[in-house]
Amino acid sequence: MEALCGVNFEAKKGEFVIIAGPSGSGKSTLLNLLGLLDTPTDGRIVIDGVDVSTLRESRRTRLRNEKIGFVFQFFNLMPELNLIENVMLPGLIYGTNKEKLRREAAELLRMIGLDGQMKQGGSQLSGGQMQRAAVARALINQPSIVLADEPTGNLDSKNTEEIIELMRKLNKRNKQTFLIVTHAPEMFGQADKTIFLKDGTIERISS
Repeated sequence: MEALCGVNFEAKKGEFVIIAGPSGSGKSTLLNLLGLLDTPTDGRIVIDGVDVSTLRESRRTRLRNEKIGFVFQFFNLMPELNLIENVMLPGLIYGTNKEKLRREAAELLRMIGLDGQMKQGGSQLSGGQMQRAAVARALINQPSIVLADEPTGNLDSKNTEEIIELMRKLNKRNKQTFLIVTHAPEMFGQADKTIFLKDGTIERISS
């Protein structure tokens, strides 16, 4: 049985795209394919004019680090690192100069209102603060695409609203393309485009 079949859409630069649908509809599979974590058995995935589905794994890994940021439902902050070190981590893996990276991470944390918590560990932060930090971490390499998998799934309604507003603000400010898998109806009104999946196919696309 195919997890996805005949899925075809375009996300333009700077668009805020919601991917919705019931459990088992293929949302997470689609996100894994877009994030170059999985390889399609058929079809193409084109990013900035490059068919990434044909690339070798080493090139896919490099492209993923250069162009894609990830925000997950579970914050995945490293408990042994403080907040600014957690935000810096993808950049350190990418090989960015440490001092330059620290300045950029500090600016991101200031932008999202967490500059006063830079030296705190993850266990000292609230759920909303940890998800804000996860968004900052996804942006540290200045990716052109941000993929988010149920980013508000573990948050209460107040923090859900704040995270939605934050991601939309950053999307508009940085002209980055956001593709967000969510069950949260609060997000639908913020989207430039909503893709509804059902049984591994696109049921409809609304703008």
